[in-house]
Amino acid sequence: MRQRIAVAINQRALMPVWLTTALGHPPAAQTDQWMNLTAEVLCFRISYNITDLVVALGNPPAPAQRARHAWYRELSHLIGKLESAT
Repeated sequence: MRQRIAVAINQRALMPVWLTTALGHPPAAQTDQWMNLTAEVLCFRISYNITDLVVALGNPPAPAQRARHAWYRELSHLIGKLESAT
């Protein structure tokens, strides 16, 4: 995933709205942190077939979906930390 993202960035590809809304554009500093989180969000979207064009993680899963719910919460927390750092 990281390689696909890096290629898209190097080719100056237009990033999806969900990505730029949640994670912004690649920063000059802490690029690895941004890249890791972007790759993990992309894996989450693929794993759970998230197709929302704007909301990166889609709707919150039910707590009964324990693994998905835990991953969703972790990613939401990391996205929030990234937003507060910028």
